[in-house]
Amino acid sequence: EEEIVKVITPLITKYLPAESDTPKKFAVLYESRANTGINKMKIIDAVAKSVPSPHKVDLSNPEINIVVQIVKTV
Repeated sequence: EEEIVKVITPLITKYLPAESDTPKKFAVLYESRANTGINKMKIIDAVAKSVPSPHKVDLSNPEINIVVQIVKTV
C-alpha cells in the first residue's frame, strides 16, 4: 500500500497538481492477476486519498483514469 502510493505520487503531482485552475474528475481502476494478499479497496482508497483536494472522484465520467495493476503478491 505505502509503496504504491510512494511510486504513484510523482505521477499524481504531474497530472493532478494541488494548485490547479481547473479541477479534474478522476477514477481509480484496479486490476490484479495471481494476487491473494492485497486488498482491492485499501489500494483504491490509498491512491484516491493521495490525489489533492481540488480534484474529485467521478466513476461515471472521469477525465483521468488512474490504473493500478497488481501482478503476483511479490
